[in-house]
Amino acid sequence: MTLPTYYATGTASVNNGATAVTGTGTGWGTDSFGTPVIEAGDFFMDPAQPEIPPQRIASVTDATHMVLARPWPGANVSGAYEVQFVGDIVRSTAQTRRVLSALDQRGLPQGGSPGQVLAKTTGDDFAADWVDDEGAANAADVAFIPAGSIEASNVQDAIEELDSATASAIGAIIAGTRPRLAANRTLYVGHSLGAVSISIASPGVVTKVGHGLTANSRVSFSILQNTKPATISVASPAVVTMANSFAAGQPVKFESTGRLPTGITSGTTYYVIATGLSGAGFQISATPGGAAVNTSAPAVTISNASPGVVTLTAHGLVFGTPVRFATTGALPAGLTAGTTYFVKTVPTADTFTVSTTPEGAAINTSSAGSGTHTLVQFGAHYASETGALPTGVTAGQDYYVLATGLSADAFRFSATSGGAAINTSGSTSGAIAAKTGSDSNDGSADSTGGALLTIAKALELLLAVDLGGQYVGTAQLADGTYPAGVTVGVGVGIASPANLVVQGNSSYPSNVVVDPSGNCFYGRAPGAMALIKDLTMKNDANGAYALRADAGAVLHFANVVFAGNKTDMLSYIGGTLVAAGGYMIRVSAGGSKGAHVLVAGGQVDINEIAPAVAIIGFPTITNFAIAQRNGLIETAAAVFSGATLGMRYLATTGGGVMTANGGASFLPGSIAGSATSPGWYA
Repeated sequence: MTLPTYYATGTASVNNGATAVTGTGTGWGTDSFGTPVIEAGDFFMDPAQPEIPPQRIASVTDATHMVLARPWPGANVSGAYEVQFVGDIVRSTAQTRRVLSALDQRGLPQGGSPGQVLAKTTGDDFAADWVDDEGAANAADVAFIPAGSIEASNVQDAIEELDSATASAIGAIIAGTRPRLAANRTLYVGHSLGAVSISIASPGVVTKVGHGLTANSRVSFSILQNTKPATISVASPAVVTMANSFAAGQPVKFESTGRLPTGITSGTTYYVIATGLSGAGFQISATPGGAAVNTSAPAVTISNASPGVVTLTAHGLVFGTPVRFATTGALPAGLTAGTTYFVKTVPTADTFTVSTTPEGAAINTSSAGSGTHTLVQFGAHYASETGALPTGVTAGQDYYVLATGLSADAFRFSATSGGAAINTSGSTSGAIAAKTGSDSNDGSADSTGGALLTIAKALELLLAVDLGGQYVGTAQLADGTYPAGVTVGVGVGIASPANLVVQGNSSYPSNVVVDPSGNCFYGRAPGAMALIKDLTMKNDANGAYALRADAGAVLHFANVVFAGNKTDMLSYIGGTLVAAGGYMIRVSAGGSKGAHVLVAGGQVDINEIAPAVAIIGFPTITNFAIAQRNGLIETAAAVFSGATLGMRYLATTGGGVMTANGGASFLPGSIAGSATSPGWYA
C-alpha cells in the first residue's frame, strides 16, 4: 500500500488566462477526518501539456472549485488533470492518516494494550486479533514491529502518534503489510503458442496443433520481426548474409544506421527467393517469386569547384542524408574516402553538394582527382521479418476463443466473450505468432494455465511483496504485442531500479512490442523504480511517451527500441531516466518524432555506462534533446551512430545539456542547437 503523491479523480476545466478551476466528480474539499484533500500550495497541472509548469493553488473553495495563484498559462483544459501534493512530512503524514483510516474501515481491531503489535494474515487482510509480544500469536498470524516504537493500542491512537512520527516509521508500517521474499521471483506475462495459421474465411479459423486453449481463453496475434544484423553484397544478384531459417517467399525489410547499397530501399518489403537460399544467406526479389535484386555502388563525378558538385543521375537524396565515397584513384582535394559527409544542397535531381556537418558549409574542392569515384554503402545494416495479418485481425488485440468450432488443433475467436466470430478477408504473409495468458493465473509458470495476460497485473503482484532490498522481481514478457501501457507503482524493499525488472527478448527486442494508446511506462511517484529492458516501445498517441518519470520516480532502460512517432522520453519535475545499456531509435513508417528526450525539471542520463545509441533509417526528430526548467540531460559518454533530420538540442529556462565539451555537433541532428540563457550547453 503506497501513499498518494497526486490527486486526479474526476475531470477539471480551466481556460487560458483564468484562475478559476471547476471540477466534475472531484473531491477537493475535506475527507472524513476534516483534513483537506487539496490545500493551498499544492500544484495544478495538465498532463497533456507537460511544457506548461504546474501552477500553485491559491485556495480551495469546495469539492469542485479551486483558485490558482496566477492565470493559467496553457491552452484551455477540459478533462484529465493532476494535482501534485507538496512533498513535505506534514502532507505525508496526512496521507498516512487516510491510509490508516481505510485500513480501519476494513476491520482493524480496536482495543488491546500498549506493547502489542499489528498482525496480518495473507495478502492485505489483517488478523482479527492483536498479537501480544508477551504471549503466543496465532499460528496463521505474522507479527511485525515497525521502525520507531508505535505504542498505540488502536488505530485512532496510532493516527495521532503518526502525526509526529518520522517518514521511516511510516514506511515501516506500509512494509509490514506485505510478505517478504526470500529469493528472486519471476512472473511470466504471455505464453507463446508459436506459429499459427489463420484462414481467410467467414469465420476465420486459427489452426495450431495442440494449442491447449479452452473456451474464453485469451489469444493475440503478431508478426514477429526477429531483427538481426546483416551484410549485403554489392553484386548481381545481391546476397544477404545472415543466419536464418527462412522459406522461399518470406517477406523481409532492411534498415541501416548509414546507407544501404544502391538497389535496396530502407523499409521496403522484399521477398526471399529459393535460388541461393541456405541457413547462412539468401537472395531477394521485389515481388514474390520475382527476379533477384541487383545492388551497386554507383559511379559519380565530382567537380573541381567552390563548392564541389557531385553528379549522379536521379540520386534521390535530400538535405542531411549521410554519404560516403570510395575511389580507385584519388578523390578531389577537400574530400577523403571513407569519411561520412552530409548532403548540403540539391541543385537538381542529378546533382548535390556535401558538407562535413549538415549545418556546415558546402565543401570546396581544389583538384580534379583521379580514377573512378563511387557512392558506397556503410553503417550497420539490419534485416527484419515482416508480413501481414488478415483484414479483420488487429496485432496485439486480446481476442476470446469461442466454444463453437473449438477442437484440439483449431479454434474460432471473437472480440468479446461469447461474441460474434471474427470474419477475415484479404491475405496473409509472413509468420503469424500467437500468445495467450490470463490475469486469473498467478504468473508462476510459462504455460497456458500459468502465464498472466497483462504487464500491469505482473507489476501489481510484484509490488504486493517486500523484495527485501536485495531480491529481483521480474515480469518476463513473451514475444508479441502488448496494447496497454503501465504505471510503475511504489514497492517495498526496492533499493534500486534493478530490483524490479520488466524484461522482453534479449536477443530480439523487436519481438516484444508495447504499443498502447498512451504512455508505455510511466513512473509518477517518489520511490517508483524499475528497469525496462529487451523490448520495443511504440508511442504514437498525442501526449504519450515511451518512458516518462515524474516526481522522484526513477526508470532505467537497456537494450530497448524507441519506435514510436512521438517524443521518446519525458523526465518531469524530479523524475529521472537512466540508460543502463545501449538502445536503438527508429520511427514508424512515414513518421517523425518531436524529440528523443525532453527534460522539464527532471534528469536524463545517457552517459553513465557509455551506451551505444543506434539511429535507424535517418528519421526526422524535430529536436533531439530539449532541456527546460533547470532540467539536465547528460550525454557525454554516449556513442551515437546514424543520422537524423532536425535540431540537435534546445536548452531554455535554466535547462542544460552536458556533453563534456563534445562540441556543437556531438548530438545527432541537421540543424545547429540553441541554448537561451539561463539555459546552457556544454
